[in-house]
Amino acid sequence: MLKKLFTTLLMAGCGLFLLSSLQAAEVEIPVLHNLQADSQISQQRQLPMVVLFSATYCSYCRIIKEEFLKPMLISGEYTDKAMIRVIEVDSNDDLVDLNGQPISAEDFAFRYDISLTPTLVFFDARGNELAKRMVGVTTVDYYGSYLDAAIGESRQRLHATRQLALNP
Repeated sequence: MLKKLFTTLLMAGCGLFLLSSLQAAEVEIPVLHNLQADSQISQQRQLPMVVLFSATYCSYCRIIKEEFLKPMLISGEYTDKAMIRVIEVDSNDDLVDLNGQPISAEDFAFRYDISLTPTLVFFDARGNELAKRMVGVTTVDYYGSYLDAAIGESRQRLHATRQLALNP
């Protein structure tokens, strides 16, 4: 009886693991194509923008996407906490900056002094950084906690700035 229960629980656990892996594979992190439009949404919703500066050759970038950002999107817990975007700095795609001007992904990264991937930057709607950027991956075990803390700090600073604007 105990063996049958253990086998059933093991199979259920494997099924949930496979299901979550399939969900992560199906979810795409929105690409930053138009910072001007995204910043307007960010301002309307009072959300910080979490932007991953990534590169196609970067294995650590894949870890950040697959182990942290995609699960955050799948869970739905961050829908009202942050807008998550990715920019591939080695792509040939242009994006629209805050002023509505086209800029290459590489030049955009250069503008923000991004020299290493992965780098997570936490922006307000004006392109100001709200929290200390997360550069590289030091330890995967604590990365989620650091990411949550940075999102929390970004939200606090964003709301504090809004309160100051409302109550001068």
